[in-house]
Amino acid sequence: QGVVIIPKSDGIRAVANRSGIEIDVDGGMALSKTAAEQISTVGPKEDFKRVLNLADWQIGKPDRYLANKQALQIAVAQESPATKQEARLRFARFEFINGFYPEALGILRVMAATDAEVENTGPFRALRGATNVMMRRYQEASDDLNHFSLSNEEDARFWLSVARSKITNPESQAQTLIQTGSTIRSYPHKVKIQLALIGTEAAIAAGDDFGAQGFLDLIRRENPNLKEKAAIDYLDGKLNQKIGELRVALDQYGKAEKGPNFLYNILGQRDRLELEHQLGTVSTDQLIEAYEKLRYRWRGDEIELGFLLRLADLYAEKKDYGSALRTLKLATSYFRDFPGADKAGDKMSTLFEDLFLGGSADKLTPVQSIALFDEFRALLPAGVKGDEMIRKLADRLVSIDLLDQAIVLIERQVQFRVVGIERARIGARLALVHLLNREPQKAIDSLRETTVPDEPADLQAQRRRLEARALADLERAPDGILLLGADTSNETRQLRAEIYWRSKDWPNAAKALADLVPEPDSGSLSDANARLVLDWATALTLAGDDRTIVRLRQRYLPPMAQTPYRDAFDLMTTSREGGVMDPAAVRRQIEQAQNFKSFIVEYKDMIGDKPLSAIN
Repeated sequence: QGVVIIPKSDGIRAVANRSGIEIDVDGGMALSKTAAEQISTVGPKEDFKRVLNLADWQIGKPDRYLANKQALQIAVAQESPATKQEARLRFARFEFINGFYPEALGILRVMAATDAEVENTGPFRALRGATNVMMRRYQEASDDLNHFSLSNEEDARFWLSVARSKITNPESQAQTLIQTGSTIRSYPHKVKIQLALIGTEAAIAAGDDFGAQGFLDLIRRENPNLKEKAAIDYLDGKLNQKIGELRVALDQYGKAEKGPNFLYNILGQRDRLELEHQLGTVSTDQLIEAYEKLRYRWRGDEIELGFLLRLADLYAEKKDYGSALRTLKLATSYFRDFPGADKAGDKMSTLFEDLFLGGSADKLTPVQSIALFDEFRALLPAGVKGDEMIRKLADRLVSIDLLDQAIVLIERQVQFRVVGIERARIGARLALVHLLNREPQKAIDSLRETTVPDEPADLQAQRRRLEARALADLERAPDGILLLGADTSNETRQLRAEIYWRSKDWPNAAKALADLVPEPDSGSLSDANARLVLDWATALTLAGDDRTIVRLRQRYLPPMAQTPYRDAFDLMTTSREGGVMDPAAVRRQIEQAQNFKSFIVEYKDMIGDKPLSAIN
């Protein structure tokens, strides 16, 4: 299957692409002689009615701009009130066709101030919309060109699609631009070129090779200057990359990069680097370095914003999360009024969430993690998700003894983020970190500041144990014991025994430990229970309770003989000749016993291998 083309005259070109086959000739061609005659007959009459018939807007010769302008100004001044608005519109069109777009907008503002109803007319809206397009004010242009007064104007449809293609999704406007593109054939060179370039970009984005080539040929027939040829080279590179001709695309980008058009010099270099990065000839580090230079060469619009967004992705790819977040912060700060700024904000939030909720921050050093968290704390989301981020980071900080940093983090959470029962729960964690940091008074203060009514019973008991422990650290053991009350939970009994031990109240310590030691019914003891038995024996020895020591030895010697603490237990419970040993001597022998472990544990043992948040 295929198509055979037989040229009947010289200069005919046939080009195959993904959309079909384009047949053209220099100067354009019509399908038949009859069609050409119809176009030449109807064309001028239809052009006269066009709302954007730019070909009729020039007054006088272009090289006599100032003289023509002065004549128009005099004419406006001399017109009667009934025709003055029409003279102003003619004057504004003259300024537009000569490229003085701000001046044209100024005249249109005077017209609107004189008569507000003029804004509801098609000619006014069309001219203001076209002027805004040429000034790259695409949103304002879209608002004007979408006015109901222009609903049946093909020229306005084309200009509206131009504006919309520059706001978002150019591919969605490609079909309209191609269908109405013939309206710009009679436009002045400068306007035609700019609009055709935008049409080319949209057609390439939509994958319409035929439409893109049509716009490019339109530009080529305009005898483009060197700067315009650079634009053609760049877009030809885009088109070839789209159809898979990568080597040709690289060559065309290189031509644009070396050309005299600064805009397409930047764009050509950007797209060449990206393509070479995809092909593996430019590394990520090299691409980052090049982009950092490019964003300083071209400043202040969506192109620089694009550089910043791409740089953020590259930094994140290299796991340089700090640089990625800082780059996105620049984008949101400097380009907050640009459509892409929302994308930068979304990227920041997603990256921050991935760091502190998804676990990526675990790959950083703890110092890097807390530094990034502090620097970008404003990204912390409200509600459960933000609290979960704080929880994970606090757990990690406590696990590696960065207690001061963990305290600051949890204190902010308590003060500004949580209320009710959750505040009491987080307050208990804060108190524990203060205890770990040897700050018992601050632990008590935290507990009392976060007290709330109707706390669950288990949370109340936990908070009492933490305060009792802090009181013991402040050498207020009786107050701590009193606070524990009659609670008989295993955690409270263990804490009660420890407080007695720390205050050297050996008789009460022995009684408290006796409540913790299990019966040797099974004939064997776990390591933890064996330690409790040894602690009990130690307390009894220091209390001078020989009678209970004898009974303890009788009951627990066989199972203790099967543990690593057998020698220490035997030492502590062997009867002494000549009465009770001196306590100092007992301590010396305990220190010499192999595998002996004291009941007194560090605060960290309250957590063990679990994270801080696991305590409640």
